[in-house]
Amino acid sequence: MEKLSSQIMVHVTDETREQLSALALIEGLTASEYARNLINGHINERKTEYRSMQKVFGGNCATYAAAEDLSVNLHVKQLITSFGGQAKTAAVLGVAQATVSGWLNGTHGMHAVTAIKSERLTDGDVLAVDLCPRLKELDSAA
Repeated sequence: MEKLSSQIMVHVTDETREQLSALALIEGLTASEYARNLINGHINERKTEYRSMQKVFGGNCATYAAAEDLSVNLHVKQLITSFGGQAKTAAVLGVAQATVSGWLNGTHGMHAVTAIKSERLTDGDVLAVDLCPRLKELDSAA
């Protein structure tokens, strides 16, 4: 996550960077730490919303599945950002750029092995189970 928040700080405008730095100073954090906290907060808010949707619509509902897909999409975006774009992500993971695009737009899911490789290459900033929800079945089988 540190790498991702640092990359985000590189890609924002000077004005936004200054604003983030000022807010971080108030909180006693570095700008990268503050950005990381914002990202984590956003992801946690989405997870809470998805859990609420699951309670309302049931675990097997297509509406919940769509929300789960959105959650995976957020993590795929995080993965792509951490590697510096779709082409670089594809190169690092040894897949075609079209495959990365497919993960991003939900055309197909990520293979479990690729998800685990992604987690290792991002030093755990992006979790395999978030990229490949089928891996959750391993937790429940243990």
